[in-house]
Amino acid sequence: MLPSKAPQKNSRSNSSNWMRYLSYGIQLMATIGIGLYLGYLADRLLGLSFPLLIWILPTLLLVYMLVKLVKDFSGKGKDPKP
Repeated sequence: MLPSKAPQKNSRSNSSNWMRYLSYGIQLMATIGIGLYLGYLADRLLGLSFPLLIWILPTLLLVYMLVKLVKDFSGKGKDPKP
């Protein structure tokens, strides 16, 4: 009997996936940080006593990024790579 060869994982593919996940995580953190900063500035500019925009703006951006993330990782509409 011939020994069966286990499928070898492509190290470049693993590295690519790792970098992809890392880039999405960094984008998500940066979006939340920018949303908080812009919400803070908008609250100060408008003179609101309650920090309304510092809550609303990051929440809206987070929802947008999560929808984008689900679309990107679902793979619908993309051609499979050979």
